[in-house]
Amino acid sequence: MNNLRLVPGVVALSLVCLSAVASAQTGNDALFQQCDGDTAARIRFLEGGLEENRSYAQWYYGGWLGFYTIGVGYSSYGAANNERGERAVHILSAIKAVGGIGRMLYWPPNAKNGADASRNLPVATAEQCRHRLQVAEDTLRLNYKQAQMRWDWKPHVINLAIHATGAAIVGEVWGARKDAWGSAAIGEVVGETIIWSFPWQADSALEEYERRFPATGLPPQPRVSWGVAPTIGGASAYVRF
Repeated sequence: MNNLRLVPGVVALSLVCLSAVASAQTGNDALFQQCDGDTAARIRFLEGGLEENRSYAQWYYGGWLGFYTIGVGYSSYGAANNERGERAVHILSAIKAVGGIGRMLYWPPNAKNGADASRNLPVATAEQCRHRLQVAEDTLRLNYKQAQMRWDWKPHVINLAIHATGAAIVGEVWGARKDAWGSAAIGEVVGETIIWSFPWQADSALEEYERRFPATGLPPQPRVSWGVAPTIGGASAYVRF
C-alpha cells in the first residue's frame, strides 16, 4: 500500500523533469531562431566544445600558479636559512619561480575562458549570428595556436637555457656546482612538464569542427599528406604540408 502511494509522486517528479528538459531545449532553439541552420549548428558545436575544455585549462592555470607561489615561499625560506652556496641556489630558484608566475599571468591558456568571448553575444539578426560564429571560431583557433607551441623548438630551448645558465653561474661563482646542477635538472623536468601539459584539447576540437563543417562542402585536406605519383619511367613520393 505504501509503495502505491509513492507512485503518483514519482510520476509527478518525472513529468517535472521532462518538462524542464523540454523547456531548456526549446529555449536553446529559440535563442538561435534568427540564425540559419548551419550557423546555429556551428555555434552550438563550437561553444559546447569550448566549455567542455574549460575545466582542464583552469586546473592547469591555477595548479601551476599555486606551484610557483609555493616555490617562491620555499626558496625564500631556504635562502634566509642557508649559507653562501646553498643560499645562492635558493635565491636562483626563487627568481625562476617568480618568473614562472609572471609568465603564467602574462600568457595564460586562453582555453580557461571557455566560450566567454562569444556566448553572451546577441543573435537577434543574421548578421549577429555570423558575428557570434566568427568570434567562436577565432577563440578555438587561438586555443589551437597556443596548443601548437608545445611542438615549437623555441620554448624547449629557452627552458633549457634558463636552467643551464643559472646553474653555470651559481655553480662557478658561489662554488655550489652539485646543488646548482641538481636544481637545474629538477627545473628542466618541471619546465618540460609545464610545456607538454599545456591544454591541448583544441587540436582535436578544431579537426573535428573542420570535418563536420567544411567551408567548401568538402572535407578539408589533412594538415600533412603523402603519396606516390607516377612519373616518366617510374614513380616519385611526395609530402604536402
